[in-house]
Amino acid sequence: MKASAARRADRKYGPTNLQGTIPSPVFPEGFFESAKVLLEAIISGSLHEGFERVATVFLCRHYLELALKYTLYHSRWLNDETHNAGDDVEPVGQSHDLQKLWEKLSTELDRRVPSIWAAGYDLDFVAGFVKEFHEVDGHNTRFRYPGKQLPVVPSPNETLHTLDRTTRREPRMARIPG
Repeated sequence: MKASAARRADRKYGPTNLQGTIPSPVFPEGFFESAKVLLEAIISGSLHEGFERVATVFLCRHYLELALKYTLYHSRWLNDETHNAGDDVEPVGQSHDLQKLWEKLSTELDRRVPSIWAAGYDLDFVAGFVKEFHEVDGHNTRFRYPGKQLPVVPSPNETLHTLDRTTRREPRMARIPG
């Protein structure tokens, strides 16, 4: 597919490649929904906090990163609130730095869609949420590779339960009531 045809397809269907861009709004939502399922299962007691909590937090953080990238990419389709950009939309890049992504997005919104600040979205909450995650996990490694950065030591009972579950080859899917 030629570059200009790919850009037109991107505008209609979402980005056609993953070189620092996000394919659709459904993609980030999958991480959010997965984190919700895990969190609800941890709260209900059907999954063990000692094992699944780090994965849950990672999925939340990854959702936030992808949502920022998705919004940033799509904001670049605009020159301003009433005019589309040309075919050359700048890619988002592959940074995992939430604070830098938020700063870029805030700048883009100020420049291209200034009315969004008065539209009722709680962007101050988003800024604070990004800041909190960034302060805990600035390089996107703390919850991806816990080890020394975030010691995760399950209790002996959790370890035995997991070994028992694994040897019986039961599915790990949690059933969420409701």
